[in-house]
Amino acid sequence: APTAAQGQTAAKPLGMEPIRVADTDDLDDESSGVGGLPGYPGRGFHLDAQVQTRYDTNLSRRNVADDGLRIRPRAFASYGLGAGRIGLYGVGSYGRDIVRGNQFFRGADRHFYGAGVAAKLSRCNIDAGGSFRQNLLFTAEVALAGGSEQRTTQFGTQIGCQIGSAISLVGGVNRGEIGIVRRVTSAFESERWTYNAGIALNRPGLGRLSLDGSMTNVDFTGRQVLTPNGLQNDGLDQASVRLGFQRDFGSRINLTLGASYLDASPSNLQNVVIVDGVAQLVDRGKFSGLGYDGALVVRLSPRLALTGAASRNVRSNGLAGAQFMVIDMVELGGRYELRDGLTFAAGANFRNLQFRGALVSALEPLRRNRDEFRRYYANLGIGIGRSLKLAFDVSHNQRRSDPSVFNFNSTAVGMTLGFQFGQ
Repeated sequence: APTAAQGQTAAKPLGMEPIRVADTDDLDDESSGVGGLPGYPGRGFHLDAQVQTRYDTNLSRRNVADDGLRIRPRAFASYGLGAGRIGLYGVGSYGRDIVRGNQFFRGADRHFYGAGVAAKLSRCNIDAGGSFRQNLLFTAEVALAGGSEQRTTQFGTQIGCQIGSAISLVGGVNRGEIGIVRRVTSAFESERWTYNAGIALNRPGLGRLSLDGSMTNVDFTGRQVLTPNGLQNDGLDQASVRLGFQRDFGSRINLTLGASYLDASPSNLQNVVIVDGVAQLVDRGKFSGLGYDGALVVRLSPRLALTGAASRNVRSNGLAGAQFMVIDMVELGGRYELRDGLTFAAGANFRNLQFRGALVSALEPLRRNRDEFRRYYANLGIGIGRSLKLAFDVSHNQRRSDPSVFNFNSTAVGMTLGFQFGQ
């Protein structure tokens, strides 16, 4: 999980949300809630079913283009119970990746199940729960996207308390386990504990000032370090402190700024690592330095909104050939609400990734030093009544790597048909 912005942020007004557009990556599956959950959905039953169909000129994201059609039906359901100050809920989704015309992939089911509780006790709010997820990997950092199936289990709790009218406290703990279902390699399997705490001052005329800290201890159970005392699991210790500011300027502008101190270091400095049964020398350098994050949302009119964001943070590896990554990101986007339920959105995302502790595995036969990733996208959404939604999108992705064997270009066009039922 990113270490640069762990604190809770105030809810944004309607229309102030960051603009995200569906792509070959599984952007819509990301969740930063407690235990990997989306949060309490409210009372009653809700069903969201959709089918995404997308043709990609390089679905495998390899140096030599390997196109394919990805059809992804999925149904997501939630049910919430409320009794006074306590709410119980369960969520789940089931779908499948159906791949046609690609030489690298085979299809797989997609599972997500979870349950949680949300309680308001006096001046404190408590969220707790857990989730399980299993699916093919479609993320930009993975050299062979979709070639591996990942299993993730999370559970945790978060407590937030209000002191007076201006001061709030927050603290929590989260446990996560990542495993590989198709045992091409076990080098990236891990277990982690994340702890976070923060304090915030919220004044209507001033905005929201916050001070947050987090610590994450990662145990890479699939690879070992050769030490004078024998083999031990590889590990990573992360810590961050963030000073943040957030303010709404009327109903049109939302500004978020943050400055962080980031630290990531191997838990064992020995540099002989056993990966897939083979010993190799791995750089065990640490990273200590400043991070930042900022986001600006401007509503130029009731129909037109523009967003911009930039950040630097540290992230432990997510099936990329390194122990952790230093990521610099810039993102720009815009959304225009046309007449008759039409919405047009477009944007661009630029990321620079520096790989620290690069290693060789069955997924990546060469060490990666740096990636420069670019994504451009556009989306046209159509609302049909209150329940049906239709969307068309186009995107272009480009990765330039060191070494260049990981370079790729891809262009994708897609269509999504969705149905919603319930509250």
